[in-house]
Amino acid sequence: MSNKYLIATPIWKRDNIFKIFVKNNNKFGDILAIGSEGNKSRSLAESLGCYYEECDNEPFGKKLNKRVEWFLDNKAYTHIIFLGSDNLIDKRIFNLYNKYSKKYNIISFSDIYFYNFLTKKSYYSAGYKNHRRGEPFAPGRCFSRKIIEKIGPKLWSEDLNRWPDGNLWSKIKKFDDQIILSCKKNKAFLIDIKTNNNLNSYEIMKTTNETYDTNRFEKEKMHRMIYG
Repeated sequence: MSNKYLIATPIWKRDNIFKIFVKNNNKFGDILAIGSEGNKSRSLAESLGCYYEECDNEPFGKKLNKRVEWFLDNKAYTHIIFLGSDNLIDKRIFNLYNKYSKKYNIISFSDIYFYNFLTKKSYYSAGYKNHRRGEPFAPGRCFSRKIIEKIGPKLWSEDLNRWPDGNLWSKIKKFDDQIILSCKKNKAFLIDIKTNNNLNSYEIMKTTNETYDTNRFEKEKMHRMIYG
């Protein structure tokens, strides 16, 4: 049986970025958006062909878990891909899911590309350089139905409002049936678009990540993914 992926994201404002998200990512699976602006966010998501659920933006942990609950209720999907509404993946990332999901129930990535939507500058991050060194990034993490059913629907603490990535990692790092892959080694692209309305700002990410300037090929690839 082939895998069927659900791409699940919370949304909050930044409608233009979410439109880019859907245009790039909907070729890899159905998209579920968890919004908090009532008819406004529902109309946007459904007009773009996404499934939609409403949930308060705070506590944020509850909003993140809403994606898991929907996935568990819709049993046609074999895997869930967790992305922020400012994250993009390419075909090589998707191929890695298909390849490694045969053996692993959790797939994460050790590195990521950042793009500043305001300045048009881009950076490559090889990973965290602070106390979280060695921890994979949260965007693009893929879970099988098997492991979700084992862990349960509350992957994140329900009352959580800050630092969701570390919160989840503290719960799943003990599992052996997972793999952490390198985007760069696989010539794959996982992009985090930064604006002036991010949970973690672009400048904060630069101070906590081992970042490098992107080369010409990387810049061109990112530009195509973002602007089509």
